[in-house]
Amino acid sequence: MYATVVSPCKAKGIDLFIAIAEKLPHVPFLAVVTKWTKDADKARLADLRNVRLLPGAPSEKMDAEVWRRTRILIAPSLWPEPFGLVAIEASLRGIPAISTDVAGLREANVTAEFVVPTPLVHDVEIDATYRLDDGLEAFERQRPALVADIQGDARPPGCPAATSREADDGDVRKVAAKFVELIEPLMSTADSAPLRAACARARERAWAHLDARRHAMPALFREGLDE
Repeated sequence: MYATVVSPCKAKGIDLFIAIAEKLPHVPFLAVVTKWTKDADKARLADLRNVRLLPGAPSEKMDAEVWRRTRILIAPSLWPEPFGLVAIEASLRGIPAISTDVAGLREANVTAEFVVPTPLVHDVEIDATYRLDDGLEAFERQRPALVADIQGDARPPGCPAATSREADDGDVRKVAAKFVELIEPLMSTADSAPLRAACARARERAWAHLDARRHAMPALFREGLDE
Protein backbone atom coordinates (compact mmCIF):
# COMPACT_ATOMS: atom_id res chain seq x y z
CA MET A 1 0.00 0.00 0.00
CA TYR A 2 1.35 3.35 -1.08
CA ALA A 3 1.28 7.05 -0.43
CA THR A 4 0.07 8.11 -3.88
CA VAL A 5 0.54 11.26 -5.93
CA VAL A 6 -1.30 11.84 -9.22
CA SER A 7 0.14 13.76 -12.20
CA PRO A 8 3.51 14.75 -10.73
CA CYS A 9 4.89 17.78 -12.57
CA LYS A 10 6.02 21.32 -11.79
CA ALA A 11 2.49 22.70 -11.51
CA LYS A 12 1.34 19.76 -9.38
CA GLY A 13 4.25 20.20 -6.96
CA ILE A 14 6.86 17.66 -8.09
CA ASP A 15 9.63 19.58 -6.29
CA LEU A 16 7.62 19.37 -3.07
CA PHE A 17 6.82 15.70 -3.63
CA ILE A 18 10.48 14.79 -4.22
CA ALA A 19 11.49 16.61 -1.04
CA ILE A 20 8.84 14.62 0.87
CA ALA A 21 9.97 11.29 -0.61
CA GLU A 22 13.60 12.06 0.23
CA LYS A 23 12.68 12.73 3.86
CA LEU A 24 10.74 9.44 4.09
CA PRO A 25 12.98 6.82 2.45
CA HIS A 26 11.16 4.01 4.31
CA VAL A 27 7.74 4.98 2.89
CA PRO A 28 6.67 3.48 -0.47
CA PHE A 29 5.28 6.11 -2.86
CA LEU A 30 3.23 5.59 -6.02
CA ALA A 31 3.52 8.27 -8.71
CA VAL A 32 0.67 8.05 -11.23
CA VAL A 33 2.04 9.69 -14.37
CA THR A 34 -0.34 11.37 -16.82
CA LYS A 35 -0.07 13.78 -19.75
CA TRP A 36 0.91 16.44 -17.20
CA THR A 37 4.08 14.49 -16.41
CA LYS A 38 6.96 15.22 -18.77
CA ASP A 39 9.91 12.95 -19.56
CA ALA A 40 12.15 15.14 -17.40
CA ASP A 41 9.73 14.66 -14.48
CA LYS A 42 9.78 10.88 -14.94
CA ALA A 43 13.58 10.90 -14.97
CA ARG A 44 13.71 12.77 -11.67
CA LEU A 45 11.27 10.35 -10.05
CA ALA A 46 13.12 7.31 -11.39
CA ASP A 47 16.14 8.33 -9.30
CA LEU A 48 14.15 7.78 -6.08
CA ARG A 49 14.30 4.17 -4.89
CA ASN A 50 11.11 4.45 -2.80
CA VAL A 51 8.98 5.83 -5.67
CA ARG A 52 7.20 3.53 -8.13
CA LEU A 53 5.91 4.99 -11.39
CA LEU A 54 2.53 3.85 -12.70
CA PRO A 55 0.93 4.89 -16.01
CA GLY A 56 -2.24 6.89 -15.55
CA ALA A 57 -5.50 4.95 -15.68
CA PRO A 58 -8.84 6.05 -17.17
CA SER A 59 -11.35 7.09 -14.54
CA GLU A 60 -13.30 3.84 -14.76
CA LYS A 61 -10.12 1.88 -13.89
CA MET A 62 -8.80 4.11 -11.12
CA ASP A 63 -10.35 1.96 -8.37
CA ALA A 64 -8.72 -1.24 -9.61
CA GLU A 65 -5.37 0.19 -10.66
CA VAL A 66 -4.74 3.08 -8.26
CA TRP A 67 -7.11 3.49 -5.32
CA ARG A 68 -6.92 -0.15 -4.16
CA ARG A 69 -3.15 0.31 -3.79
CA THR A 70 -3.38 3.64 -1.98
CA ARG A 71 -3.21 4.15 1.77
CA ILE A 72 -3.13 7.95 1.60
CA LEU A 73 -3.21 10.51 -1.20
CA ILE A 74 -0.70 13.34 -1.41
CA ALA A 75 -1.82 16.40 -3.37
CA PRO A 76 1.11 18.85 -3.30
CA SER A 77 -0.20 21.03 -6.14
CA LEU A 78 1.23 24.55 -6.31
CA TRP A 79 -0.82 26.04 -9.12
CA PRO A 80 -4.17 27.72 -8.39
CA GLU A 81 -6.44 24.97 -9.68
CA PRO A 82 -10.17 25.66 -9.27
CA PHE A 83 -11.05 22.60 -7.17
CA GLY A 84 -8.66 19.61 -7.01
CA LEU A 85 -11.15 16.82 -7.70
CA VAL A 86 -8.67 14.03 -6.92
CA ALA A 87 -8.67 14.97 -3.22
CA ILE A 88 -12.40 14.46 -2.75
CA GLU A 89 -12.43 11.38 -4.99
CA ALA A 90 -9.94 9.78 -2.62
CA SER A 91 -11.84 10.91 0.47
CA LEU A 92 -15.08 9.38 -0.81
CA ARG A 93 -13.27 6.05 -0.84
CA GLY A 94 -12.06 6.47 2.72
CA ILE A 95 -8.57 7.48 1.62
CA PRO A 96 -7.33 10.55 3.49
CA ALA A 97 -5.74 13.28 1.38
CA ILE A 98 -2.88 15.48 2.53
CA SER A 99 -2.72 18.59 0.38
CA THR A 100 -1.54 22.14 0.06
CA ASP A 101 -4.04 24.94 0.66
CA VAL A 102 -3.52 26.48 -2.78
CA ALA A 103 -6.77 27.75 -4.32
CA GLY A 104 -9.48 25.07 -4.72
CA LEU A 105 -7.67 22.42 -2.70
CA ARG A 106 -8.79 24.22 0.47
CA GLU A 107 -12.33 23.11 -0.38
CA ALA A 108 -11.63 19.83 -2.17
CA ASN A 109 -9.65 18.38 0.74
CA VAL A 110 -12.48 17.94 3.22
CA THR A 111 -10.17 16.91 6.08
CA ALA A 112 -9.10 20.39 7.12
CA GLU A 113 -6.39 19.19 9.50
CA PHE A 114 -4.60 17.65 6.50
CA VAL A 115 -4.54 20.91 4.51
CA VAL A 116 -1.01 22.31 4.75
CA PRO A 117 -0.55 26.11 4.70
CA THR A 118 1.73 26.74 1.73
CA PRO A 119 3.32 30.11 0.87
CA LEU A 120 4.26 28.87 -2.62
CA VAL A 121 2.59 29.11 -6.01
CA HIS A 122 3.64 27.83 -9.42
CA ASP A 123 2.85 30.10 -12.33
CA VAL A 124 2.38 27.99 -15.46
CA GLU A 125 2.89 30.88 -17.88
CA ILE A 126 6.09 32.09 -16.22
CA ASP A 127 7.07 28.45 -15.49
CA ALA A 128 8.47 29.29 -12.08
CA THR A 129 7.51 28.79 -8.45
CA TYR A 130 7.24 31.87 -6.24
CA ARG A 131 7.06 32.51 -2.53
CA LEU A 132 3.93 34.54 -1.71
CA ASP A 133 5.03 36.82 1.10
CA ASP A 134 2.03 39.08 0.41
CA GLY A 135 -0.56 36.49 -0.61
CA LEU A 136 -1.99 35.23 -3.91
CA GLU A 137 -4.00 38.36 -4.74
CA ALA A 138 -0.94 40.57 -4.38
CA PHE A 139 1.03 38.16 -6.56
CA GLU A 140 -1.61 38.39 -9.30
CA ARG A 141 -1.28 42.17 -9.28
CA GLN A 142 2.49 41.85 -9.60
CA ARG A 143 2.42 39.34 -12.46
CA PRO A 144 2.62 41.92 -15.28
CA ALA A 145 5.88 43.21 -13.77
CA LEU A 146 7.25 39.67 -13.40
CA VAL A 147 6.35 38.78 -17.00
CA ALA A 148 7.85 42.04 -18.30
CA ASP A 149 11.08 41.42 -16.40
CA ILE A 150 11.38 37.88 -17.76
CA GLN A 151 10.57 38.86 -21.33
CA GLY A 152 12.66 42.02 -21.26
CA ASP A 153 9.66 44.25 -22.00
CA ALA A 154 8.71 47.58 -20.50
CA ARG A 155 6.44 47.30 -17.48
CA PRO A 156 2.81 48.31 -18.09
CA PRO A 157 1.87 51.77 -16.76
CA GLY A 158 0.73 51.72 -13.15
CA CYS A 159 1.94 48.16 -12.64
CA PRO A 160 3.04 47.54 -9.04
CA ALA A 161 6.64 46.50 -8.54
CA ALA A 162 7.21 42.78 -8.14
CA THR A 163 8.08 41.91 -4.54
CA SER A 164 7.49 38.15 -4.79
CA ARG A 165 10.70 36.19 -5.26
CA GLU A 166 11.29 32.77 -6.77
CA ALA A 167 11.10 30.00 -4.20
CA ASP A 168 14.34 28.25 -3.33
CA ASP A 169 15.13 24.79 -2.03
CA GLY A 170 14.81 25.95 1.57
CA ASP A 171 11.26 27.21 0.97
CA VAL A 172 10.25 23.88 -0.56
CA ARG A 173 11.81 21.84 2.24
CA LYS A 174 10.02 23.84 4.93
CA VAL A 175 6.67 22.97 3.39
CA ALA A 176 7.78 19.37 2.84
CA ALA A 177 8.55 19.06 6.56
CA LYS A 178 4.90 19.90 7.35
CA PHE A 179 3.74 17.13 5.02
CA VAL A 180 6.16 14.66 6.58
CA GLU A 181 4.72 15.30 10.06
CA LEU A 182 1.28 14.32 8.78
CA ILE A 183 2.34 11.42 6.56
CA GLU A 184 4.52 9.49 9.03
CA PRO A 185 1.82 8.39 11.52
CA LEU A 186 -0.58 7.43 8.72
CA MET A 187 2.01 5.28 6.94
CA SER A 188 3.34 3.66 10.11
CA THR A 189 3.15 -0.13 10.14
CA ALA A 190 3.51 -0.18 13.93
CA ASP A 191 0.22 1.56 14.74
CA SER A 192 -2.69 1.57 12.30
CA ALA A 193 -5.07 3.46 14.60
CA PRO A 194 -4.27 6.95 13.21
CA LEU A 195 -4.89 5.71 9.67
CA ARG A 196 -8.20 4.05 10.54
CA ALA A 197 -9.44 7.22 12.23
CA ALA A 198 -8.32 9.39 9.33
CA CYS A 199 -10.03 7.12 6.81
CA ALA A 200 -13.33 7.30 8.70
CA ARG A 201 -13.14 11.10 8.95
CA ALA A 202 -12.31 11.48 5.27
CA ARG A 203 -15.25 9.37 4.09
CA GLU A 204 -17.76 10.96 6.46
CA ARG A 205 -16.77 14.53 5.60
CA ALA A 206 -16.65 13.87 1.86
CA TRP A 207 -20.23 12.60 1.76
CA ALA A 208 -21.39 15.50 3.94
CA HIS A 209 -19.60 17.96 1.65
CA LEU A 210 -21.38 16.65 -1.44
CA ASP A 211 -24.78 16.19 0.20
CA ALA A 212 -24.71 19.78 1.46
CA ARG A 213 -24.44 21.04 -2.12
CA ARG A 214 -27.60 19.24 -3.26
CA HIS A 215 -26.45 18.31 -6.72
CA ALA A 216 -26.15 15.05 -8.66
CA MET A 217 -22.60 14.21 -7.61
CA PRO A 218 -23.46 12.28 -4.43
CA ALA A 219 -25.81 9.92 -6.25
CA LEU A 220 -23.35 9.41 -9.09
CA PHE A 221 -20.48 8.68 -6.73
CA ARG A 222 -22.55 6.30 -4.64
CA GLU A 223 -23.66 4.41 -7.74
CA GLY A 224 -20.07 4.06 -8.91
CA LEU A 225 -18.77 2.95 -5.53
CA ASP A 226 -21.56 0.40 -5.09
CA GLU A 227 -20.73 -1.38 -8.35
